[in-house]
Amino acid sequence: HQKMSTTFAVVLVLFFTGITIIYLIYKKEISLKPVLIALIFPIITIGLFLIYLYLKDALKIYYLLNYDLNIWMQHFMGKGRTSYNFQHAIYLPILSVFMLKYFLGDKNRYRNIFVLIAFLDYVVKPIVGAPYCQYYILNNLTSALIISYYIVQHHKQYISKVLLLIMTIVSAVLLLKFPLNKSYPAYYKMHEYIYSKSNKDDVFVNSINIINIYGKDVSYYWFGYGNISPVAYYLYMFKEPFVLSESISQHAPKFIFYDLYDNRMLKDSKTNGSEDFVENLSKLYHKLPVKREDENSFIRRWSQSEFFRYENKFIINNYEYTPFSRLLMRRY
Repeated sequence: HQKMSTTFAVVLVLFFTGITIIYLIYKKEISLKPVLIALIFPIITIGLFLIYLYLKDALKIYYLLNYDLNIWMQHFMGKGRTSYNFQHAIYLPILSVFMLKYFLGDKNRYRNIFVLIAFLDYVVKPIVGAPYCQYYILNNLTSALIISYYIVQHHKQYISKVLLLIMTIVSAVLLLKFPLNKSYPAYYKMHEYIYSKSNKDDVFVNSINIINIYGKDVSYYWFGYGNISPVAYYLYMFKEPFVLSESISQHAPKFIFYDLYDNRMLKDSKTNGSEDFVENLSKLYHKLPVKREDENSFIRRWSQSEFFRYENKFIINNYEYTPFSRLLMRRY
């Protein structure tokens, strides 16, 4: 399974860190020798990994699925590629801006670097794509440190006490509105049920909504039937994702998550406030390196509400419902 989401996020942070180190070397604030020594192990590790991929004839597909596919996924999602949930993404960063001068007041080099990297990471996110609020974890953690530093340093001041009270109230309201553990108890019970009924060699059919962490999947993709796998297949003709029924008949998986594989790109685009998904598809069609149909057919393909529906008599004849919604288990 190859997953789009975190690759660019990690690479961006490393890129900004590398640029900062090069600048410090140029300014002679740090010595080049310890940097080169520190690079020996990661360079050897990366080199061995690339050799392994080459020997397994997997180097090209690794690059395509982790980098090229990331870029095209942003094109497919259009303006919907970035989450604009201000409650999660903006609240702490904006507040921290007003206290930034206190956090950087002692001109600590590493503190300055840390804030700079987090700021650049935040600014670039709308460009490279961050469709879900968890992409802003680093930014929120950085902001929380800046705010906490100010409160600790000025804890006797009235404004610090008011600020702490307001943040506590807002946090409590958000936790009540979006409880963290709302679905976890049922989730754990369901997976405990799966684990108790499974052998280590059993295979599964996963879902974007309820993901198993124990067994093998009938498909190459762990999940991503509603975004990553259709795009990967369209661009590279790699691992046909639309014939799950054949995989189910062939492998007879122990458990099946009986879900529709909806068009996550369309859904995320609407969730993130973009209403021009179809218009974006029209523009995208002319940029694609491959065209497998005319423009109208292309738009119909990618604007459908779901990519796959279960329509398999094999399932009806061989599977039964479990105590958990949408989870089917093989009868024998």
